[in-house]
Amino acid sequence: TIKKIDDSKRKKELFDIVNLCTNQTISSSHSYGFVGFQNELEFKKLFDDLENGDELLWLDTYAPGHVHWINNLEKALIKGASIKMLILDWKSENAAYRAVELTKRYSIETVRNELKSFYNEMVAISSNSNFKGKFIIKLYKDLPGIPMYIILKQNLPKYAYTSYFLAHATGVSFPHQ
Repeated sequence: TIKKIDDSKRKKELFDIVNLCTNQTISSSHSYGFVGFQNELEFKKLFDDLENGDELLWLDTYAPGHVHWINNLEKALIKGASIKMLILDWKSENAAYRAVELTKRYSIETVRNELKSFYNEMVAISSNSNFKGKFIIKLYKDLPGIPMYIILKQNLPKYAYTSYFLAHATGVSFPHQ
């Protein structure tokens, strides 16, 4: 049975339990490849760190703000890195669901238009013949609805980034938090 105690003691007890569980989980997570948390994914650095022969596997549900890192993407392709990008199809139901998740500041039409614009811009970049690396772009309609960025070196996964939210949508204040 649970004893009746005041709210402040209950909050501290719950806080201590959550801390203990989190610390145990994270301390053993290195054996599974977990390194840590970041407040923001530095997209410029993501592309700048790619070398000749590296490959970036990209899946992002909504990536506004690409004007801030588009030059870095092109430089990575010039160096010989390859990028395979899955972009959420602006005509899909999931594009509408993502718009609803983001907050009331983003209408379904806004998200659809931005996804379409992003796709068209990436396709235009992929037609550049000066790239040493390959740039492959495809649309997807189904889940997963979680961004993933996997970096391969010598065809082996070396590290990856992902994000999710429990209460507040990411991507509202770009980049993902």
